[in-house]
This record gives sequence, structure tokens and C-alpha cells, in this order.
Amino acid sequence: MVLFFRKELASCAASAGCWQHRAILLVCLLVATLPVLCGHVRYGGSDAKGVTVVAQQLLADGTVSLKGKQLSYFAAGDPCSDRRIDRRLIVQNGRTLYYYPIGSALVALPFVAVENLFGVAATDRKADWKLQQKLVLATAAIVVAMFYKLLRGGFGPGTSMALATMFFYGTLLAPTIAGAFWSVDCEILCTGLVIALVWRGAHPIPRMKGIALGALLFLGFLCRPTFAAIVLPMFVYLGIRDRRGLVLSACASGLLLMAFIGFSEMNYGSFLPPYYLASRLSPDHAWSALIGLLVSPSRGVLVFCPFLILLVVFVPFVRRVGNPVLMACLSAAMLLQFASNVFFPHWTGGVSYGPRILANFVFAGCVISIALLQAMPVHAARAAQWCLVGTLLVGMAINLPGLISSYTMLWNEFPPVDAGADIVFDWRFPQFLAVSRRALQEKYYAQSGDLIVDGCGRKQELLF
Repeated sequence: MVLFFRKELASCAASAGCWQHRAILLVCLLVATLPVLCGHVRYGGSDAKGVTVVAQQLLADGTVSLKGKQLSYFAAGDPCSDRRIDRRLIVQNGRTLYYYPIGSALVALPFVAVENLFGVAATDRKADWKLQQKLVLATAAIVVAMFYKLLRGGFGPGTSMALATMFFYGTLLAPTIAGAFWSVDCEILCTGLVIALVWRGAHPIPRMKGIALGALLFLGFLCRPTFAAIVLPMFVYLGIRDRRGLVLSACASGLLLMAFIGFSEMNYGSFLPPYYLASRLSPDHAWSALIGLLVSPSRGVLVFCPFLILLVVFVPFVRRVGNPVLMACLSAAMLLQFASNVFFPHWTGGVSYGPRILANFVFAGCVISIALLQAMPVHAARAAQWCLVGTLLVGMAINLPGLISSYTMLWNEFPPVDAGADIVFDWRFPQFLAVSRRALQEKYYAQSGDLIVDGCGRKQELLF
């Protein structure tokens, strides 16, 4: 936060009466804190479960091979199968390893280390979620700060703060980030920091900044393999604008990737860990995924983030942007990221609110919208700003239930959302309207009858 607001802080230091900047900083902190303080939806027991425990193992012996208390944390196993270990774990070469990306654990490492100094271990059942809450708070604060900082290039403090708040709560960023410390949270952070390094930056890029850019690009891939859709366009951008920066960042990320390949061979016995392999993608359900991720009532990105429709209208102004090459590369990154998720068999994203797997896609769309809005002539900017506010207010009405209503989380369970795509295409029971017990009961009985299917594929009575 200090890095993003260093100019504002310097201004406040120069003028003791600078109440406006201090008020903006305070409001920004409160806005970022609201998801943790007021949110009632907790997805910490799903895919994100145990990410801080992996960080705890790294602190214990410097490895990701779970053992002792860290392994016991997952000892309950998967109730939906006969497997002896939790579905989040795999056994390779006699080692029990975390299946999901370890990049999130590396990001969580400093937080876990600080908690250890106060005698709190992530292996405590309650501590894992409490640690995730702190990580969620930090992520929300940084994302809101990024939006505010970008908006300050063309708007005053008040307008910038209002729009930053709307971009956060009027999209699926708020319910996604607040729900748990997902790997996509780290992907968003890395994307934002990469953009910050090149946004209106000097060319050629200084040596240390080029190396830092390469490290961030690798960290993003380590946190989530779909970040490769960001890496490739960024390399193209650097190849056009700064070849020296391209060499520096490519060498830095390349060396780190080689080290990661060595780590993978030693621990997983393969070129890359299973989660990162392209073999997980399949074209079998691509058409259904394309329609579902665009306009389905419970996983459609245009439903949960209607402001994205305006990007088509804003396109003619891309030539007026100060850095049109960067905008073109970010647009290409959005398309690549969307395409990679279309070919993902589990495109519904499992237990989540809306199209969680497209959260970074939405973040990039927010950045492009901000850049285009600032590049417009005054008369066009006013009309565009009101249209944007209108779509973001609609987005807030759709996304806030995912932040405050636990029924929207239960919507995923019976029948399980991954059981079939028909569930997310059912306009009778969209997830954003599942805000009461009655609405949930109607969905249960309509889709499964008196006997419902639980997350393990078993029939059981509906109890309310």
C-alpha cells in the first residue's frame, strides 16, 4: 500500500492540513477490509484448503513433501472416494505432495512465518482460515490500490476512489478474492504488478526492473499455469518496445523455470507437476464451455461482469491511449486466457461464485477499461463514464450476494455443480438469486427431486 500511495503520503507529509489525501487512504483501507469484516461466505475448505500448511512445511524443512503435522492436517481423506489421502494430495516417488500450484504457498510464506513468531501454526484447523483471511485482506487492499492509482491518471481523488470501489465490488473480483486465498488471487496480484512495472514506464527498462519483471512473470506461472497467457503477450510487448528488457526478463524467468523443472523432476518425476501439464486440457466440451463461460446464468462472465460489454464500444479509442501496444498485448492476453479455460474440462470451476477461473481475465478487462476511459475526449468520456457506472452498479447487485449470502455457496453443493453443465445453464435458478432458504429448496427439488445427490454422488434426503 505504501508503494502505491508514496506520492500521496509525501504530499501529506509536506502539508499537515492535507485531510483529503488522508481521507482517501482511510477510505481505501476500509473498502479493502470490508470483504473480510462483512463477508459471510467462506470457501477456505475447498481447493484453497491447506495452502498455508504447505507454507508451514516449507518453513519446517524447506521441502514440499508433507510429513508430520502437515500431513496429518489432510489425514481425513476424501469422503467421496476410497482414496486414503485427501484429494488435494498426490503420492509421487514415495512422497506425499500438494496437488495444486505451490506458488500460492510461497506468497503465503511471509505471513505464516510472522504468525509462527507469535506461536500460531498453520496446522491448527482454525489457524488455516484465519491466515487465509489476512492474505485475503492484503490481496483486496492491493487490488483496490491498483485501481485507484491507475484512475488517478485521469480523475480526481474522489472520483478515482468511487470508481475503484465499483470496479472491485461491481465485478466478480470481490466475491472471488473474499471467498478464500485461491491461486487465482495470486495470479491477479502478479498481473497487476507486471502491469505496474510497464505502465507508462521508461524505455529501455532499467536492469533491476527487467529482472524483477522476469521474476514476476515466473511467479505468476508458478501460482497458476494459465498465467502463461500473460507471459507470452508481455514478451511480445517487450520485443516491440524494449528488446533489452525482453532479454533481461526472459533470462530471469527462463533461469527460474529451469530450476522449477529440476525441482519437478526430483519431486514429481516429470517435466512439470501434474497440475501444470497441457494434457489436462481437452476440446471435448469446448463449445459448451464457450457458451457457458460467456452467458450462462451461473458461470457467464458477461452476466457477472456486464461492464465487459462496453469494451467493444470503447475499442475505437484505443489509438488515443498513451501506450496502445500494451493495450493490444493485454487484449491478446485476455483472449488467450479465456481460450485456455474454454478447453478446461472442469470449466464450471467447482465450488465458487460465478466464473472464478476467469477472475484474472476480468481484472485485465478492468485495467483496459480504465485506460480507454482516460483516453477519450471530454464529451465522450462523460457519456462513457455514466454507462460504465451503470453497468458496474448492475454488477454490484449481482456480485454482492456472493459476498454476503451463504446460500450462494450452498448453491454449488446439491446437486454438485460439476455433475453436469445443465446446472449452470438453468435460468430458473441462477446462483446470484440463491439468497434465501426457500430459493435453495426450490432449486434442490426441481433439479434432483425429493432425493438429492450430495458432493460424493450419493442420494440423500433433503433436510431443512
